[in-house]
Amino acid sequence: MKTKLKINLLAILFVSIVTGCIHEKVDNPETDPSSLILRVQLSEGGEGRSTEAGETSYGENAIEHLAVVFYHGGTKVWEAVPTVQSVGNYIIPVPQHMYGQFDGTKEFNIYLIANVHGFAGPNSETDLPKKVISNDIAVSSSSGTPPDKFAMYGFTSKQINMATSEGKQLGNINLKRVAAKIRLKSPTVIVEGYTMVGLPQAKYRNYVNKGYLQFEDIPSGADAGGVIPYKELNEANGTVHFYSYYNQWEETTPADQRPELILMIKLKQDGQTDNLAKAYYYRVPINASDNKIRSNYLYDMSVTIEVLGGLEEENPIALNGTFCVLPWSEHADDQTLPDTQYLEVIPQESVMNLITETHLDYKSSSTIEIKDVKASYTFVNGETGIETTVHYHPNQTAPESHIGQFPIVTEESGKIKVSSILPVNNVPKKITFTVKNLKGGLTKQVTIVQNPSEYVVHTMGTASYWQPGGNLAPGLNNKAIYHIVILAPTGDMVTGFPPRENKDFYYQNSPGILGGWVYSDDVTNSSTETSQMVSPSFELASQLGATVIQPYEKVIGGYNIHSNYASGSAATRNALGTCAEYWEKRVVNGAEVILNDWRLPTKKEVELVYRLQKDPKSAVKAIMTGKYYWSNLKHPAIHNPDGEFVNNVSESRAHVRCVRDVKDDIRKKK
Repeated sequence: MKTKLKINLLAILFVSIVTGCIHEKVDNPETDPSSLILRVQLSEGGEGRSTEAGETSYGENAIEHLAVVFYHGGTKVWEAVPTVQSVGNYIIPVPQHMYGQFDGTKEFNIYLIANVHGFAGPNSETDLPKKVISNDIAVSSSSGTPPDKFAMYGFTSKQINMATSEGKQLGNINLKRVAAKIRLKSPTVIVEGYTMVGLPQAKYRNYVNKGYLQFEDIPSGADAGGVIPYKELNEANGTVHFYSYYNQWEETTPADQRPELILMIKLKQDGQTDNLAKAYYYRVPINASDNKIRSNYLYDMSVTIEVLGGLEEENPIALNGTFCVLPWSEHADDQTLPDTQYLEVIPQESVMNLITETHLDYKSSSTIEIKDVKASYTFVNGETGIETTVHYHPNQTAPESHIGQFPIVTEESGKIKVSSILPVNNVPKKITFTVKNLKGGLTKQVTIVQNPSEYVVHTMGTASYWQPGGNLAPGLNNKAIYHIVILAPTGDMVTGFPPRENKDFYYQNSPGILGGWVYSDDVTNSSTETSQMVSPSFELASQLGATVIQPYEKVIGGYNIHSNYASGSAATRNALGTCAEYWEKRVVNGAEVILNDWRLPTKKEVELVYRLQKDPKSAVKAIMTGKYYWSNLKHPAIHNPDGEFVNNVSESRAHVRCVRDVKDDIRKKK
């Protein structure tokens, strides 16, 4: 971002998760030309007749910290902490000494630990399950969100081979929460001659405040007799919830030492005023059949009250109600399904990053039918500037980029299975289909976006610094701001956000005469090392930012001159100043957004664009059409063998197309 005054790694490990607002400053990790690919999702936790969604509003799905531990032969060989990379991805540097370990000859057990700050894996793998977790998950009377994030863990095993693409694919790791969730639904009150006043309240007794990471036992030193104060049943559908770590008890354990909820309701006799209502207390035991509260499960309870409870909290009346144990999975909505016909598909919108198969959960009151399967891709035609959607079809034999691309969607073993090979045309594939409940006739529309290792998407620019009216220069017709995303680097590609350095820019009063300071800006570092880097997520200015040829920079007495695109100021135009000064607008969710954090691309970023647009299978072409383009290097400009020649273009006077790092995808802002 510029300050303006008018005067007159290594390898990267990707972990896919969720998005937020744009962050303009992120530490720049070092990189190395290798990568391990890892995908993360919240797991269903075990057997059960159905699953229950984690609720985002209570932070149940939040991941703010990750640790990865690698074991071989039962001994820890490496652990690392991933950092945020872009658009829900994380990166992790792999030190040089690990390359010899990851040669494809050894199988590693890989553990992913979430939200345990300062976590250090034990040297022995057998000790890992007994790591004690003490995150504070006791909800307060005013909030359903605990003070700390939920600790989670996941596991996979892999023979890692840094020399092959497949060897770097670690596959999916399903995360499970260490805690359990206990939920009580609003009671059904049918006490003859009485009416409930206000909202019921419940508190949790014999809460456990610590748990082992994976081992099913109560840790030494844990408090298994904690009490979480009363909370009103004022959540979705009249519920209240609590959390606890693993707990167990015997049939002979006294009732007051078992985990339970104390329910308080106020009842008044029919005909009385509300202020005469009395508090009545009931005990709701957690009657799990195995006498356990287990990690990553939801214990869902509902009761019917037909008698008056105890008038004192110390003497509650015991209630027996319906009790359901469900695996506690990830989903944004807490849904109550109708008692008659129902259909839910979870999730209805999802993304397949670098995978060819996914499974969706569904809940239906009758047999389902999958129909209207479609697949397509959308891009901007570089020759016309028109957004175009093309559909894949079954059994296509041409063009080559369409062969085998139509997905197969089936119902298997209580899940919806989607199989689709990765697109090869450098743009995401959009898969849509309809799920129908045959008996009730209910339908759900499902959309999946499948992304290959490198892909190009777009938004449309509306105006720029030197085209403020939004009109393209003669001969140009494309206002697409192309967004290039690298999920899995190929070959010797080094990914990471290129480092930037602050530089001041000045006026030129007259040829060779320095004027006053104009602004400072963070420009791309001009080192050779930086030139080899590729941002894992960056945008190119549209043709609203296409330039005439110009030198890399203009300097007077060691001071950089700003690039003035005003009429008659051609002598001051220079690539470094052009990108420092540049801004471009677009419309996001109906609001105009100004993007002003542009920089010069690196040498490898320019070459990547050349490669993508030259790929015969690529849908996106004619992105950068000039003969030479400037990169972060001061000399020479990067030659485009297929570019169009203009007079006087050379490796010292070239076009420039500015880029900006995308650290949080603005297209997903709501």
